[in-house]
Amino acid sequence: MQKNPLYNTSSISFFQYLFAIAVILVHSGRLTSYEPVHFGLKSILGRLAVPFFIVCASFFLKPSLRDARKMKAYLVKIVKTYLFWSCVYLPYAWVFFSSLHLPVYLFPAGVLIALLYLGMCYQLWYIPAFLLGLFLVNQLFSIYILAPKHLLFGLFIPFSCQ
Repeated sequence: MQKNPLYNTSSISFFQYLFAIAVILVHSGRLTSYEPVHFGLKSILGRLAVPFFIVCASFFLKPSLRDARKMKAYLVKIVKTYLFWSCVYLPYAWVFFSSLHLPVYLFPAGVLIALLYLGMCYQLWYIPAFLLGLFLVNQLFSIYILAPKHLLFGLFIPFSCQ
């Protein structure tokens, strides 16, 4: 990555490192038998990691995609890949939906919700979240609600409220 004279990204890199460790901690077993420490590490620190990565990825990607054609080509590529893997996991989604004992006519609504919000399978959830983050960064840059230097902090707070 090129050094951008407008932004000092060393603190962002430091937090990326810390939050990468937090993701590992969230996906590992119990960290300590002392409940307040365990809750603080997994449920507070760990849940800040993904919103931080979404906002960072969108923030760093946006300057390289100022050209609308490049942005459209990138989004089409991501959406095609996402839709392909969603189709691969469609049988799994059908099995899961069947286990809920809901009427079959609700399956299309479940697929729509899965595609737009959850991901067709649990590991695909990041793509809709990332696209939302990229959309918000793009909109905030285009209408100048936030100055670019405040954008990371301004988006991090709403994304981290779960």
